[in-house]
Amino acid sequence: MIERLIRWLAKVFGISLEPPFEIVDNIDIFVRDKLNSMLEDAESFDIATGYFQISGWKKFADSVDELLKRGGKVRLLIGNIPHFCYLPPSTAKLFLYFIEHPHIEMRTIKPRMLHAKVFISKTQNELRLLFGSSNVTLGGVESNIELNIYINCCNHLSCGQKRFPLFELIFALEFKPQDLILEPWYFQV
Repeated sequence: MIERLIRWLAKVFGISLEPPFEIVDNIDIFVRDKLNSMLEDAESFDIATGYFQISGWKKFADSVDELLKRGGKVRLLIGNIPHFCYLPPSTAKLFLYFIEHPHIEMRTIKPRMLHAKVFISKTQNELRLLFGSSNVTLGGVESNIELNIYINCCNHLSCGQKRFPLFELIFALEFKPQDLILEPWYFQV
């Protein structure tokens, strides 16, 4: 009850409860927990990951769904998307959902592989960054020992209004995953 009151007061007075800097390593602070907290009150969420597995996504998917219900936008930049015929059926269904959702954009890079790991959430007044070694996999967000840096650019409007050129360039130029589909039957499960 007290925690809810503190969160409400912080929201009313525009005070961030997020620390400005943390090491997120899946020992003391888990990536899944940091991603869920980063998505609170977020208006957008950008992810760059070398590898994507549904088991990792599920650890913060409810928070992403809440963002989407609020009208927020999500952009995914995934480095290693194997040919769709090799995807597990659950992942193929999820990717179809991403492709068809009006507030989700998804891209991949070919022929070179993106190996970056960056999570960026933006609120009205904050830019929250998590970058380091974690992919969107169960190991990356929960079970592996990782090394990630979390930075909250709290109340720095000039910082919060910037976009990252990597995302802008790639989202303008690179392949959409649906461009890699050869036959629609790959998605029938």
